[in-house]
Amino acid sequence: MASQMNAAQNMPPQNSRKPRKEKSPYLQILSYAEGRRFSFSAATARLTMSMLSLGIVLAMRMIYHDWTNAGTLSAVYVFFAAVCTPIYARCFDKFGQYITGRIALPLSSGALLVFVLALVFRAPLWSLYIFAIFLGLTQFSFGALARTRWTNLLRKEAADGKMSEEKASQLLSTAFAWEAAIDELIFIIGPIFATSLATSVNPTSQLILPLIAQTIGGAIFFTLQSAKAKPTALITETTSKPQSAEVNEQNDSAAQAAPAGSTIYRMDSDAPISDQQRLSRLSPRRWLRLRRSMKKNAPKLALGFPGMVTLFLTFIIYSSGFSAYDVSVVAMTQAHHIDAASGVYLAIYSAGSLVGAIIYGSRSWRMPLWSRLLTMMLLLALGFGLIDVCKDDLILFVPAAFIAGMVISPVFATVNMIVEDTVPGTFLTEGLSWLNTGSAVGNSIGSAAVGVVLDHFGYQWSFMMPWVSVLFAALFVMATHPSVVPELASYIRLRIRELRQVA
Repeated sequence: MASQMNAAQNMPPQNSRKPRKEKSPYLQILSYAEGRRFSFSAATARLTMSMLSLGIVLAMRMIYHDWTNAGTLSAVYVFFAAVCTPIYARCFDKFGQYITGRIALPLSSGALLVFVLALVFRAPLWSLYIFAIFLGLTQFSFGALARTRWTNLLRKEAADGKMSEEKASQLLSTAFAWEAAIDELIFIIGPIFATSLATSVNPTSQLILPLIAQTIGGAIFFTLQSAKAKPTALITETTSKPQSAEVNEQNDSAAQAAPAGSTIYRMDSDAPISDQQRLSRLSPRRWLRLRRSMKKNAPKLALGFPGMVTLFLTFIIYSSGFSAYDVSVVAMTQAHHIDAASGVYLAIYSAGSLVGAIIYGSRSWRMPLWSRLLTMMLLLALGFGLIDVCKDDLILFVPAAFIAGMVISPVFATVNMIVEDTVPGTFLTEGLSWLNTGSAVGNSIGSAAVGVVLDHFGYQWSFMMPWVSVLFAALFVMATHPSVVPELASYIRLRIRELRQVA
């Protein structure tokens, strides 16, 4: 009897359960119904980014039988799209996605429809350039808009106390990786759709599909509840830490001057001022004087915030290697008389980037952002170097391209996180869009440079350009951020110490 009682006492409680394993970060972000809606609708709408430029070239070649004007017309469209994307982004940040989108989407879809009709009716070449300019002037980035919504969604969850700031930051990194994975998937299937439709259906069908996708996906995207979220207001934010009484007084004044519901940052701290402090005492005269002063001194563009110009220039240097890689792959396949396989080799590279995005987003990163960016760039330079070594062996080239591609999306996701960490909410869409502009400028420079190299030296030398450009971008980061190398070294020492303790 006693033994039975002792056994009963030693038995675990009936209601004891093993702790639940935490869901994957991807499942956590996709558990938000609104997040799923705006992410998938934006993915549908941005099918244009991988089909329009190539689609213009294919249509011009098949209808007008003119390679020169085909390439020039596509370049004109890309240039004006790159110039105007940040301008639209500023409008989205200032007036909100719902208001701006109701105007921008019909303009963009209408411009594309007019361009398609001009091709169908074989309009004069000079008029096509006008339509291409107008088409470029109406382009904006759905990817940047989706990333802004993820930021607003997760920031709100943290502000409501549903998760910690650290958790929100980790999930935001996953969300950016998720969007990068979608981008890569679009860049894999987009060219396949474009070439298949142009050759088997109609010379303009590869432009009609993105028109339909953008119109339907964009309409859904801009009618969602998250489109009506008001832009976050910012009074002031600085990295300096003045300690004068005047600063404390201005902090209280900034809190009072801000509109209700906005996020305020102290001049001597990154911590938001609470709603009670926003109700601090302030005379109307001082309120107006302070508001005018802060409005005058605040940056007018996202590039005005510390670090953004450096990041923009870094991205131009970094992106120049990608167009050089694409053109070099085409030249390599032509040299081996397998022209049709160029798309397959490019798709392998993009597939690696897709896998890299999934892996990157599934992890919680402790490495500081700039150190992470430098590390990823150095790894990518090594990957491109491996491709350069394997360029004459078409079998070894495949795993080399896949391995190098695995670092692409993590770099983009990290850069997006740096922008999110650098600019306030009222400039976030614009800040992300400047990356698209930098990428377009870099791609243009790379395309022009690789053409010269190919004409004079062939693809054996052009494959040097990708790893040289990425390595130069990494050196530029080290030169403009002297603290990044000691920071990275400190992180590595910390990780080694932790691993030794575990062992």
